[in-house]
Amino acid sequence: MGVDPATGKQHGDYSAYIIIGKDKETGKIYVLETYGKKISPERFTQDIISAYKRWTPKVIIFEEIAFQEIYKKVIMEKASKEGVHLPIKGVKHKLAKVERIYRLAPLVENGFILFKENQTLLIDQLLMFPKGDHDDLPDALEMAVQGLEKSQTKPEPLKIDIISKYLTRLWNE
Repeated sequence: MGVDPATGKQHGDYSAYIIIGKDKETGKIYVLETYGKKISPERFTQDIISAYKRWTPKVIIFEEIAFQEIYKKVIMEKASKEGVHLPIKGVKHKLAKVERIYRLAPLVENGFILFKENQTLLIDQLLMFPKGDHDDLPDALEMAVQGLEKSQTKPEPLKIDIISKYLTRLWNE
């Protein structure tokens, strides 16, 4: 699952998420659910939690830019109060958005990412990219694919300084 929350700064962006699944035999990636709405952060939070309950993705890649890092924490706290522990991994992109989304082109062109006909907002934004007014759903798709690829590799062991940071936070809260 890839999540691109709207910052509200550029042209009334969409809050977006994409849920994908991969057929292990064929390697094809299916776009299972698309979501793009101009809504409040509170409503988007609840919709993310509901989507997680429907699909239970292994990882949720969440873009962390500006206030989005705080927003990620709020979503996790709200979900926890509902007894849901979201596997959110924050990401600060190293590559420019255009470069990241263009990396999807060979997968789409060769039929390895498959869409449903009714996923029109995503399809329209992909067709208009990078000249369209919005790119929120393609950005969420790229993060979902990135999360899928990373979840299939062996996780890196936690480093002592990271563990120490979390333990310190635990004891100081």
